[in-house]
Parts: sequence; structure tokens; C-alpha cells
Amino acid sequence: MSKFVLLFVATYLSGLVAAAVVSPVWGFYLYELVYFLNPGERWWSASLPTFGYSFVIVIITMISFFYRRKTFD
Repeated sequence: MSKFVLLFVATYLSGLVAAAVVSPVWGFYLYELVYFLNPGERWWSASLPTFGYSFVIVIITMISFFYRRKTFD
């Protein structure tokens, strides 16, 4: 497994945790990062599974937002 794959997976998982625990804004940041990295089209993505990375980010961000919606009033 490439170092880039490990870096991507670590960043992705920490971004999901930050979106769920800290603030949904981190979900948007992670979404943008995945959008610009486009892991499915990179040379290092051979060891990554074909996965809906953006879909999972959006679901976690929406759950986090609805859980904290009173703070955004």
C-alpha cells in the first residue's frame, strides 16, 4: 500500500470524525478535499476500494448538522 493511500485514508477518517464530533463544517472541507483529489483517478488508488466517499461525507455531515441544528439558529 502506498504512502499516499495511507495519507488519504488517515485524512478521510479524521475528517469524518471531525465532521461528526466537532462541527459539520469539517464535512464540507473534507468533501472539497475529496473532490479535488479525485482518488478514483489517481495512480495510487489501485489499493483503494471503489467506494462512494462523497456520499458518506454528505450523510455524516447531514446527521451532524441535524444533531446540532439548534446551535446554528
